Amino acid sequence: MGSFSVAQAIVVYGGVRVAQAIVVYGGVRVAQAIVVYGGAIVVYGGVRVAQAIVVYGGVRVAQAIVVYGGVRVAQAIVVYGGVRVAQAIVVFGGVRVAQAIVVYGGVRVAQAIVVFGGVRVAQAIVVYGGVRVAQAIVVYGGVRVAQAIVVYGGVRVAQAIVVYGGFVLLRL
Repeated sequence: MGSFSVAQAIVVYGGVRVAQAIVVYGGVRVAQAIVVYGGAIVVYGGVRVAQAIVVYGGVRVAQAIVVYGGVRVAQAIVVYGGVRVAQAIVVFGGVRVAQAIVVYGGVRVAQAIVVFGGVRVAQAIVVYGGVRVAQAIVVYGGVRVAQAIVVYGGVRVAQAIVVYGGFVLLRL
């Protein structure tokens, strides 16, 4: 079709690339799908809007990236047979609003971070099979308002701290 390819499909058996489809509209590659035991890439307005990669028999099982307005809005990674089981990142207005990490078979079981107005508002960490069982931190107006730590099988069993105006009000 000349230099302007509307559709191109490649199928390879016995090789890594199983299928590739490319659609070009107005001189811009609008959609490209690659199946390497499963994968997809979508480009809109010259920006990669979504990319999904699935690999079987390899480390990377799934990766999804969504870009909106030139900013990576969401990224999710799931890996089976590896350390990283799940990671989700959400970015709003150029600021990382939430990040959640869950790892099975590793030390970090769960970590959730919420950022509001450029300040880390809340962070929760739970680790099983490790020392830190639970930690919750809440920050308001740039000041750490509350922190709770509970550790089982370790020295620190419970600690609660409430800070208001730079003074510790309660500690257990």
